[in-house]
Amino acid sequence: SLDPLNFEFQNRLILNNSYECLVALDPSLQVKQALAVTFGKLDETTWEFRLRQGVEFHNGSEMSVSDVVRSFRSAMENENSQLKSILANIGDISANGGKIQIKTKKPDPTFLNKLATVYIYKDFDNGERYGTGPYKISSQNNAGVELTRFDDYWGNLPVLEGATFTYVQDKSKRLRKFVGGEIDVLRDVPYNLLEDVRGLDH
Repeated sequence: SLDPLNFEFQNRLILNNSYECLVALDPSLQVKQALAVTFGKLDETTWEFRLRQGVEFHNGSEMSVSDVVRSFRSAMENENSQLKSILANIGDISANGGKIQIKTKKPDPTFLNKLATVYIYKDFDNGERYGTGPYKISSQNNAGVELTRFDDYWGNLPVLEGATFTYVQDKSKRLRKFVGGEIDVLRDVPYNLLEDVRGLDH
């Protein structure tokens, strides 16, 4: 599933290329800026975030505070959301100018880390959803997902113009495709096959 309300690890490996959060975690798991340029506590249970300006969704529309509020409310209330338990401590979220205020039910020292799981997206009633990430999802089928670079991305553009995630369930077939150069990156290599791929020049 490529639903931004999905929390499955395998799906998020793809979703992280197309969707972004108010804050993100760096490689050392420290909180850093993302779609919010500043953030902090007003009191023990009130957090305030100032949004980055000029951020566009993949459909060309500009991100607004209402998109952020709607994304959070969907993550908190949608029956298909897998983020409900993570956000259970949120009491209220509101917009004021270009800022977002989130009130928690009780103090939570891990609150920012939890926010790094909530994607901000443009949501339409017909089911269409668009992210702000460096890649947009250009196609999806049972064989895989194709990503295309979003050239109006607010940050540094990635080097690759696109990438394709291919689903190959058979482990031996995955290895053959990798050894044969049909795929560039191989995930979840079985331990007993590590020696077969170690040292391969791609």
